[in-house]
Amino acid sequence: MSVLDLNALNALPKVERILALAETNAKLEKLSAEERVAWALENLPGEYALSSSFGIQAAVSLH
Repeated sequence: MSVLDLNALNALPKVERILALAETNAKLEKLSAEERVAWALENLPGEYALSSSFGIQAAVSLH
């Protein structure tokens, strides 16, 4: 997968943007939680922070 250019993605017409996001989501669905986090750190711009409500949905972050 290539680095996601969010500015270019947002500049796409709505239908093309939806298709591009669907393609990325299809690729990410096959990855483990750890691989998804690694992908995000490698492919999304900016700084990162991890937060958790310590609820059942956040359990992946607690391991």
